[in-house]
Amino acid sequence: MKLTYGVKKLLSVLSAISIAVCCLPFAAAADDNGDNYEWKIENKTLIISPQGKGIIPDFDKPSDTPWNYRNSSIYCIEIESGISRIGNNAFKGLTNVGKYNNSNFNVYYTYGGVKIADTVTSIGDSAFENCTSLRYAKIPNSVQCFGERVYSGCTGLTDAYLPTRMSGGEIPDFMFYGCEQLKKLTINEYPNANRIYLPTNVTRIGKYAFSGCKSLVSSTSQRFDSIDAIEIDDFAFENCVGLKWMQLILSTKYFNGSIFSGCSNLAYVNIYNLGWSDYHSMDGYALFNKDKTKLIKLFHGESATEYTIPESVNIIGKFAFDSCKFENITVGANVSEIEEYAFNNCKNLTSVTVSENVTKIGRNAFKGCVNLTELNIPRSVNKIEQNAFGFDNGIKTVNYDGTEEEFERIAEQVKVNKNAIVYCLREEFTRGDVNKDKAVDILDLIAIKKSISDYGVANYQSDIVGDGYLNAEDMAALRKMILGL
Repeated sequence: MKLTYGVKKLLSVLSAISIAVCCLPFAAAADDNGDNYEWKIENKTLIISPQGKGIIPDFDKPSDTPWNYRNSSIYCIEIESGISRIGNNAFKGLTNVGKYNNSNFNVYYTYGGVKIADTVTSIGDSAFENCTSLRYAKIPNSVQCFGERVYSGCTGLTDAYLPTRMSGGEIPDFMFYGCEQLKKLTINEYPNANRIYLPTNVTRIGKYAFSGCKSLVSSTSQRFDSIDAIEIDDFAFENCVGLKWMQLILSTKYFNGSIFSGCSNLAYVNIYNLGWSDYHSMDGYALFNKDKTKLIKLFHGESATEYTIPESVNIIGKFAFDSCKFENITVGANVSEIEEYAFNNCKNLTSVTVSENVTKIGRNAFKGCVNLTELNIPRSVNKIEQNAFGFDNGIKTVNYDGTEEEFERIAEQVKVNKNAIVYCLREEFTRGDVNKDKAVDILDLIAIKKSISDYGVANYQSDIVGDGYLNAEDMAALRKMILGL
């Protein structure tokens, strides 16, 4: 159908209006759900203004936010005065926030991408999670309540400025989890500090709060200020490989070895015990419970290569030696239990002497001990938990001072790395007697074939060629042995 000149002109005008509208800054009022804010995007900046109560609501997921469909065009965020709360998931996954923005250079340069007004008092769960380009977290002193994972996954975050005091007294769970470039951590009172400061009234550091913050550096010159927390939760500083020196005031009532799991360069912790703590320190290198019957955490010092566990210790705690640099460790004569992950990731460890009073070895106790080639287990052990020797270690020989029947009875699921052989020292061995019937014959050939197909662990009887593996070469060698070849 042929269009008339008038229709063509009308369409042309409408098209021009459409283009003009698209080029204008976008603005929207809050939904009619009692949430009181309005928002607009201009100069690549999401600007949120108060309306009524000034609350940015909680969102179940990032796709529920009204600005989600324009997230790629958001390089900066301005929370204007009058907003009191930032809800859950409000800006989660805005990956361009913090990128260079010459249209709003002040927010980009001064605030690293996000400017928060000093009327904001609370920030909800995952509010800025996975904002991977965000460079600074400048949180005004007005913010007194945080949800979990507020800055989790902000891999580009380099600087964090926390309120000087927090009414909640808590660094929440996962707050800076995975912020691998975070170097500066301080409070607003000391913005130019060359050491790491936390709010003065922090009583709890949540689980995984700083896990993976591998660029956080502390030494005697650039260090954590004293942490006086009642509770430091599991894996709080996991894999913070830049930490070398820390100072704690132990009025804390919860502390375990996992807190510094993976902190392979943490050589020394200066611990002040004010008398009411449940923990006792000795020489800065070791942390025990109050009566010194449990070793909670050991720090390897600057150059130590050996350590003997004191006679008072009955239990080696979870992650007690995690990532330590000791080469040789002697387990004290009175130790009865080695808890899970006790020697996790001890890559320099070549020798462990287990005392004859040990009765239990926890799961993954020797996980990741890549240079530990031989382990001697006394007959006193009556329980070996799942994967006690892991899969990713260097253990080639496990010597158990008992019979094979006893070993199988105490082990939940003993698996060692593929090169390892378990020797039961009170067993009478005959190489080739795979089924242990005191004879080497065709029945052993059937038994070794089944063991190979079931991915069984090599032992003295079945490792015919003596290479530490159980495979077709052993079956061929056994066949020749039976035939007298």
